[in-house]
Amino acid sequence: MLVLPSTAAAWSGKRVQFAVGDAPGPAKYNTIWLRKYGPSSARTILVLIPGSPSGQATFNLLGETLPRRVPGLAVWTIDRRGNALEDTSGFEANDPNAALGFYTGLLPLNGRSFAPVDDSQASFVRKWGLAVEVNDVHRVVLAARARGKRRVILGGHSAGATAVPAYAAWDFSGRAGYRDLAGFVLIDGGLFGTWGKLAAGTSFWPPFANVAQAKTRLQTLEHNTPFAFTGPPLGFPLWIVGVLPELGCQYALADPQGTSALQFLTSLIPPGLIPPGTLPDFTVTNEAFVGWLLQHSDDSLKVRAGQFAGSGDPRPWVNGPYSSVSQVCAAFASEPGNAMEWYYPARLDLDMLRGAQYVKPTAAARYLGLRLSHLHEIDRPLYVFETSLSEGGVLMGAKRFVAATKIPRSTFVKDEEMGHLDPLLDFPDQNKFIQTVVPFLKGIVRTAH
Repeated sequence: MLVLPSTAAAWSGKRVQFAVGDAPGPAKYNTIWLRKYGPSSARTILVLIPGSPSGQATFNLLGETLPRRVPGLAVWTIDRRGNALEDTSGFEANDPNAALGFYTGLLPLNGRSFAPVDDSQASFVRKWGLAVEVNDVHRVVLAARARGKRRVILGGHSAGATAVPAYAAWDFSGRAGYRDLAGFVLIDGGLFGTWGKLAAGTSFWPPFANVAQAKTRLQTLEHNTPFAFTGPPLGFPLWIVGVLPELGCQYALADPQGTSALQFLTSLIPPGLIPPGTLPDFTVTNEAFVGWLLQHSDDSLKVRAGQFAGSGDPRPWVNGPYSSVSQVCAAFASEPGNAMEWYYPARLDLDMLRGAQYVKPTAAARYLGLRLSHLHEIDRPLYVFETSLSEGGVLMGAKRFVAATKIPRSTFVKDEEMGHLDPLLDFPDQNKFIQTVVPFLKGIVRTAH
């Protein structure tokens, strides 16, 4: 039996359940999870929203690193309410063989078989859009502020960053969202056309021109899976995207130099189901198999974690210089609170990209329940980081955002050598995002004292 050594001690963040307001669906889902890093005495809190379909563990490295480099700062990361739908018991046993049997349906675990959530069991998730997320985040912001005793910076990665401008402009019973914030951190995401190139040709683009378009799209959603994110249809259940990386990472952490178990299993898949070049044509280790997949996955999931060794049977992996398979897998195999959201709500990306794109209170936005009425008042400092993924869209969108507001100062940084997840997973001393966001954060922390 391969038993995964516990990685819980690798992260100082304490994960706590956090009650939020009512939303469509059973009351038991009116909860999210926070992981808190840094000193409890910190007077500035950076709240981070994950992307789509990501979970809070993608922020583990940032949560550990930023409070150490920015005295007086704490970091709170969010796992959305949809995490309650995940059955992670197969991973919590820390045994990748048992997890493989459980999630493939071949072997029960503790007398119970894996039963993924069916679309018909979660029809209410079709209503978990931007209004639900913004109101959940608002509860977190108010708790972090501690009745005005602390300052809060709101940030996010990818779709999490995309939600930030909408939150800033949101009307909470007459009070603008930005008024409870001291600044914004957008990590490779945003609105104002940021994702136009990548979303074009999908059902998540273009922005709605009128209420009729919004109504038609919601009617279509009623007949489609509630679980999806921006892009073409996957052709298989979204929960698989959550399970596979974590399964591969459990093997890579438990027995990094052992012959890859998953490579053998994928050799049994009929030809044509896996694109040519996706899998190496020689036997590799568990660690090398994950490293290879990280390099050859969709652009939004690529990580620069090393390369194959020049020889060996099975062929091992050489980590570095920017990251390593073990560092990436410490996030993906983190339980509770992993790096992926198995049941991400399609309505959330739909609202953000087609309803809130230009943060205006249009008729379509109002029909979707989006309260976007304070854009032109926003006057808090902004930091934005762009990688290669958006092909310039992130900084373009950020500049449009600034032009529509009263933002007094903005910091724009890009590194086209970095992939979408690299700002979250690169070694801190090799990470341009960490190096450049620290001075921005220090500037806000100083004003809190």
